[in-house]
Amino acid sequence: MRKQLQCRGLDVVRARDSRLLGRVRDVALTPDRLRVSHICVVPNGLLSGVSHMAFEDIVAFERTRVVVNGKRGRFEHPAWLHAPMLDAQSRELGQLHDFWFDEDTGDIPALQMSCGLLADLQRGRPVIQNFTWIQMDGVWVVWVMNSPVKMTTG
Repeated sequence: MRKQLQCRGLDVVRARDSRLLGRVRDVALTPDRLRVSHICVVPNGLLSGVSHMAFEDIVAFERTRVVVNGKRGRFEHPAWLHAPMLDAQSRELGQLHDFWFDEDTGDIPALQMSCGLLADLQRGRPVIQNFTWIQMDGVWVVWVMNSPVKMTTG
């Protein structure tokens, strides 16, 4: 398992020749927000824009780099950061801060919630394992189906 925030800044290299393609800027989710769809890569060139590598083209997540096979492309990049997290009574519990994903499948087994700076410092950030994404009034929110399972300061 790897946290999304731990991927930011990793080198992205091509498998066949270890050529540096850029650095990970973000990890993007599928439209249903249940899997990783691609990584956003900031190329090394000064005049280059952000490109995307499909999750299926990722060969390996290593400690300091991501090894890829395939071509860069353009994908939709659904927003997820700071999405509201609601309980069963639609009360806001906090905001989405980060997520864990399986490096082999792209599945997302857990989310990390922020309850605000002071609460995060005092109690840590709750980890949510039983959740679903729903759309309310055109905005995607995380519906938390039970209590947070543990707190983490990471």
